[in-house]
Formats: sequence, structure tokens, C-alpha cells
Amino acid sequence: MKMAGRKQIWQHPWSYIESYLIALGLLLAGFLIEFSTGAGTIEIPAWPGNGIILFICIGLLLLVHFFFRRMHFVKWLSSVPAAISAISAFAFLVMLMAVFPQESQVGRTTSPFGFDHIVQSWPYMLVMLYFLSSLGLVTLKRFFPFTRRNLGFFINHAGLWIAIVAGSLGTSDMLRLTLTLQEGQANWLATDASGLEHELPFAIKLLDFSLEEYEAKIGILDNPKAELFMDENNHPFYASKGNTGNLLGRDVKVLDYLPTAGKVSDRYEPFLGFGAPPAAWVEIINQKNQESKIAWLSCGNFMHQPDYVKLDSNFSLIMIPPEPKRYRSEVFILSEEKGDTISIEVNKPYQVAGWKIYQLSYNERMGRYSETSVFELVRDPWLPLVYIGIFMMMAGAFYLLFTGKRREL
Repeated sequence: MKMAGRKQIWQHPWSYIESYLIALGLLLAGFLIEFSTGAGTIEIPAWPGNGIILFICIGLLLLVHFFFRRMHFVKWLSSVPAAISAISAFAFLVMLMAVFPQESQVGRTTSPFGFDHIVQSWPYMLVMLYFLSSLGLVTLKRFFPFTRRNLGFFINHAGLWIAIVAGSLGTSDMLRLTLTLQEGQANWLATDASGLEHELPFAIKLLDFSLEEYEAKIGILDNPKAELFMDENNHPFYASKGNTGNLLGRDVKVLDYLPTAGKVSDRYEPFLGFGAPPAAWVEIINQKNQESKIAWLSCGNFMHQPDYVKLDSNFSLIMIPPEPKRYRSEVFILSEEKGDTISIEVNKPYQVAGWKIYQLSYNERMGRYSETSVFELVRDPWLPLVYIGIFMMMAGAFYLLFTGKRREL
């Protein structure tokens, strides 16, 4: 027996119950499609296909708003309950991305429900369509008819819509390539993750690669395990001249440190030649019996064997290879417009012809003597549109804040 005056489920206007049931239905439908078809990852078409999709989406939203906005379904889709349920479903998928590693390659999947490729799965596509439809209709609803009072809301929400759509559709046009060069070598062909070569609209020539290192550290090697021994009282310390530390009951003092050294008989001397490793002259005092020993340590490298001090059958005092502090590449870039000699460092990319060139890596085995530099080249033509959306969101937020304060006054 139904109670008088109480709205039943699926009776218009729909509220939060119906909205969350629809969001749940879209999620379940997406997971069932993934499970039943084993379709793998969904690929968004590249340009001009994604541009056509964007044009159709905008056209459909305008068509629905101007000609069908009085329909119960459209009214609900542009309501707060629909927006909240869409955001909740989207947040659930983001949570799944945090729980399950997103490691699937294009066209390959190991999860029958698409948990390892959420962004390219049917649940994500259905929920994203729901979210963008609701967001788009809400935005148009507040803009037509136009009033200055709704301007901030429109700019903020339209910016969010643009940023999400551009970020999603632009994934197919984004290229991430790798280019490895030797000093004196030039190339205009870079490879993607699948090993396919792509011709660049410019050539890059590596003039010089340089690397700055921190001072080497002194630590304890666990001989049976062949790994660095670490506990709360035995942290490695820098091999700076005059530096002291306590390692495994031994007081260790650095009497001298040579950033580049050559071995002469049983000692090390300063040497600036190619492949010279660092070395440290240290004094080791056993706290138990106060026995003292002076010896040379060296981490060695691709040309030289390391020197270490065996403390007992289980542990040795060693020098740990120095860590990179800063590395950069001096390159000459020749494009159709001009040629430039520039320096590329980590987190300091160079932009040319719509590409960003990042310093990615080098020959780690050779360290500071590496003559090889590895670059990452990224092209994302939709990124400016994403930035426009973000700027609109910020501008709308400031406008709402400013107009809100004026009303208070």
C-alpha cells in the first residue's frame, strides 16, 4: 500500500535515488561489456576523427538544450542530482585506477573487467559521456538566457568541460618518442614505445654531454647478500675530506678525497684522464680494541676495479658510486626556420615546431664519462586547449569570488 503524497521511484522529477541508480547501471553495463566481449582497450580516433567527435558533441548539446530542454529526461540530466551522481561514479573509477596498476598495453589486457586500463575501458567511456552530458547541459542552462550574474558560473564550468574533453580526445594525437644520440651524431628519426620510427620536422645533433656528480659516499657491504647494509645506525656518509662517521662499530675518518684519481702501485694520486674514478684515503678505528687501519677506497667504474676494506667475513667497507647531481646536453637543432645551439637539462625542456625536448637519460654505466644522451620528445597538439580550459576555470572562480564580495558590500 503506497502512502499518499510520497513520490515513487522513477516518478518525475527524478532525484538522487534515480540518479545514483542510473550511474550504477552505467558502471555495471560497462563492466559487463568488458567481460562479455573481451574488447580490450578502446582507442579514440586521431585527428581529424577526434575533431569530428568534438564537433558532434557540441552540436548535440546545443540541439538538446534549444529544442528538448523541457523534456523530463533533459531537465533531470541538467540537475544537481545527475551532476553529483556522475561525479561520484567518476570518482569511483579514479579510485580503481589507484588500486589496480594501469599497465596494459594498447590492444592488450589482463583484467576481464578492464581494471588495468580504466581510462580506455567501457565503464570509463559510459560514465564520462554521462558526466560531460550533464556538465554541458548545466553550463548551457546557466548561460542561455545570458545574465552577468551567471557569467562566472558559465566560464568556470565551460572551462572544466573544455579541459576534460580536450584532455580525453587529445590522447590519440599525443606522441611520446625517444631519441638516443652519441656526441657528434645527428638524427631526425625517433622511436616510440613499440619501436616504430617517426620522422621529426627537425634534426638534433649532440655536441657535448656533461654530468656533475655529488661526492661519493662510504658505506657497508653485506658480503653474502652482495648488497648495501643499512640499519638505523649505519647510514652511509659523504666521503668529504675531514668527514667522520660510525659504521658497524668502526669510527671512519676521511683523510683525503680525490674526485678523479689514478692508481699508482698501492695508492691513488690525482688524475684527470678519461675514466678516472673517485678515491678516498680513510682511517678505520675498531671501537672494541682501538685497532687502527689506514686504507684507500674506490668505487671503481667501467674501466677500473673497486678497492674496498674487508672488515670480517660478512661485511666490507666500500665506496658507493657517486650519484648524479646535474646533467645536460649541448645540442644543435636544425629546423626549417632556423638552427639553434641550446642546452637541455632535466626539467628544462626546449620547445621547437610543436615538440618539447626533454633530457631523459644517459649511459649510466659510464657516468660522467658518458658520450651518450637520451632525449624524450613529446608532441601534444591538444594541450593548448586544455590550458585554455584551466585558465577559464580560474577566471570563472575569481569572477565568482569578486562578484560575491561586491554583493556582501
